[in-house]
Amino acid sequence: MQADSIEVTRASSMVGEITSRGSLVDPQGRRLAGFQQRTQVWRASRIVRIDVELDPVEELRADPWNSYYAARFAWNDSTADLFRGVHGGRHPTEAKRIEAPEFIDIDCPQGRTTLLSGGLAYHRRSATRIIDSLLMVRGETAREFSLAIASTWLIRLLPQPT
Repeated sequence: MQADSIEVTRASSMVGEITSRGSLVDPQGRRLAGFQQRTQVWRASRIVRIDVELDPVEELRADPWNSYYAARFAWNDSTADLFRGVHGGRHPTEAKRIEAPEFIDIDCPQGRTTLLSGGLAYHRRSATRIIDSLLMVRGETAREFSLAIASTWLIRLLPQPT
């Protein structure tokens, strides 16, 4: 990802929003897609909303697990346990290819972070502490995606009303 611009697009006592625009590039620097990402947080909420719009330039290859555009999430605790949300249940997983249309929990001693996938069902564990939520694979027609991050430790960071 290469950001061309990052700007505060909303700043009030209730909501903050940052919008980034730029390109997805390959290791040689060739532009594969354009993107716009809006990240938004509301006062006293433990949810961070992420809206992504993609404008693909390069067609993806046929193998969806190795050729995709994704939202990448990483965490710093290698002892974290992963759980996936399917049919209203929370199930442990150590799989590299994860089907989780509802959520993915990253459970650490300091708290739990939940990736709310917004219906995006397929995720790839690309490293020990990295999950890619697949946004587009070959043949996908959607260009706008919504995800969110909820975390128990965010509550401790937010000022509490008195």
